[in-house]
Amino acid sequence: MNAQELKWIRQLMQHLRDTGLTRLEWETEGTRIVLENRPPEPPPPPPAPSPYPSPWPWPLPGAAVPSRDDAGTRPVAADGRPDFAPSACTIPDAETVPIPRPEPDAPSGAPVTAPLVGVFYASPSPGAEPFVHVGSRVRVGQTLCILEAMKLMNEVQSPCSGEVVEIAASDGSRVEFGQRLFTIR
Repeated sequence: MNAQELKWIRQLMQHLRDTGLTRLEWETEGTRIVLENRPPEPPPPPPAPSPYPSPWPWPLPGAAVPSRDDAGTRPVAADGRPDFAPSACTIPDAETVPIPRPEPDAPSGAPVTAPLVGVFYASPSPGAEPFVHVGSRVRVGQTLCILEAMKLMNEVQSPCSGEVVEIAASDGSRVEFGQRLFTIR
């Protein structure tokens, strides 16, 4: 196909677009050209409205807002659900809220804490060498341990470079979110 024929085909294609024709067939001297101009697919229909009222904004504009449930005991929102506005909540006394205190025997350095609740594993498999020992030099991003949560193995990586001065969890033990696992200095 030479440049002149290619130019002619492009002109035919432009003619299809300009006129709105959907199909053009041309045959001459053993050469057959079929051009189709398919209209763009229509956009998908909008999603069906939910049978449940939207929680935003809450309460719905113009809705009557009852202040108590039928028994008059709990504040409720316009749709009948409990109202969790600050005035409806009870706040515990300061003495009943535990305040986390730093552990007095924790060595100085950067603590590495558990990013989730799970089971602490010091090595990649049972019987294998642990990822790190006390005294190990680590670099940023190096794997320190594995936390298993819901059958998923999550690697905990070092946030800084330095020396491991403490391993605060034992292999196979359950750890809580935010619990100190290592100290790196």
